[in-house]
Amino acid sequence: PAPPRRIPPIPRSLALTPPPPERCVTTAWRWAALVALAAAAGGMGSTSRVLHSYGGPLVRGTLLRRYKRFLADVRFSDGREETVYVPNTGPMHDLLGGTPECALSRAAEGSKRKYRYTLEMIRAPSGAWVGVHSALANGMAEEAIKRGLISELAAHDGISRERKLGDCRIDLSLEDAGGEGELLVEVKSASMASSATPTRALWPDTKSVRAHKQIKALTQHTAKGGRATVLFMAQRGDVTSLSPSAAHDPTYAALLAAAAARGVGVLAYSVTMDPDAGRATLTRGLDVDGGGG
Repeated sequence: PAPPRRIPPIPRSLALTPPPPERCVTTAWRWAALVALAAAAGGMGSTSRVLHSYGGPLVRGTLLRRYKRFLADVRFSDGREETVYVPNTGPMHDLLGGTPECALSRAAEGSKRKYRYTLEMIRAPSGAWVGVHSALANGMAEEAIKRGLISELAAHDGISRERKLGDCRIDLSLEDAGGEGELLVEVKSASMASSATPTRALWPDTKSVRAHKQIKALTQHTAKGGRATVLFMAQRGDVTSLSPSAAHDPTYAALLAAAAARGVGVLAYSVTMDPDAGRATLTRGLDVDGGGG
């Protein structure tokens, strides 16, 4: 198998060297300005890998129960209980055993939302925080691609969203990627880990007819000379590989294997979720194999 993919180092153009002390004050302030600009652009140090910020620390709580698919009851540290919004359509079986610790974002003051809190993360049995806000994966993937952090997708002339392909919509379209024309990228958010191999992320956690249509469309697109990739974003930093879950959706696992054999790219990266810092940070490239279950 191919070696694990690595996050590329900071470009040499941003590995700035401070001026020698004998240089004038003007040079010194110019150096300081360059450092500030590079840091603000996300090009220096670990901040360059922060793909999403929640705007501050998240609120901790205990997840009591999840019901009606999009709702859950949470107990906060002061003892009060409140119903919160769950932005995830999957069953999340591996995360909902007992009463796990959770982290939530709060709506801005004056918001007219029915539920003040949104469930963002759940602490897994491994101790890792797992992001369960599925829709955030698209923004994280786009941000990582724009910054050149996903080396396989770094070369392109622009990104557009929601590209129509037959009766499907594909998340991202990279313009003239690698100088070889358009590259379609479908993003999937993975939160589940294998019970047999806890360091292996799995997707999906339930049957997905929509995903079947998308992977078929991407395979047909590639057969006609187009280019396409499926990008899995595992919202947990405790995994080192990812597999399609044949136990939960054998049809998708077979379709993905067939798509890969016909030229559709398959990539996976993990993201470390930190509720105290209120951010999600790109961790590493993951090995992708077909042995999930």
